[in-house]
Amino acid sequence: MAWQTEMTLITRVLINDYVQPYTYDDNRIQELIILGGMMTQLETDFLRPYTFDVANLVLSPDPTDATNGKDYGFICIASLKAACIIQLSALKDKAKNAGISVSSDREKIDTTNSLDGDKFLINSPYDVCARLDDAIWKYKSENYQAGYALLGPLSTPNLNTNSFVGFYDCNSIFMPYNSIGTILNK
Repeated sequence: MAWQTEMTLITRVLINDYVQPYTYDDNRIQELIILGGMMTQLETDFLRPYTFDVANLVLSPDPTDATNGKDYGFICIASLKAACIIQLSALKDKAKNAGISVSSDREKIDTTNSLDGDKFLINSPYDVCARLDDAIWKYKSENYQAGYALLGPLSTPNLNTNSFVGFYDCNSIFMPYNSIGTILNK
């Protein structure tokens, strides 16, 4: 299927594993793409529902098929999720072998700082997992029906719109606040 070529390449670029010899096998990345798709479909409504079979590497319908219209949201979010899983797994493996710290009266040997760069990247906005959260938020906010935030399933017919500002959170709940920060309609 076309998704196996396209999404595997996207994931390889995200994890910086696109020059041979590869660190990760294609089948392993494809398993993680399917797993990432399964996990993100639980929290995001994509253009179409997908079915997954990790054992047989089946993702249906093909999100990269141009005849049905490519589902760019699914392609990007599932690839980012797979890259996030790989990144966290690699950090976990590196942490197990991070090094030792030994000191005596006048000498000190410390090889534990080899994780500092990885920890910095994990906590930075350039982190794949942080970009995944941003992508899910952006996809959700751009793909809901007009007015959904104001007239969603939790809105009330007698909501006073003159005295609140609101925000739209990742759980699809519009929380109205008045001008001093108190939640209205508890």
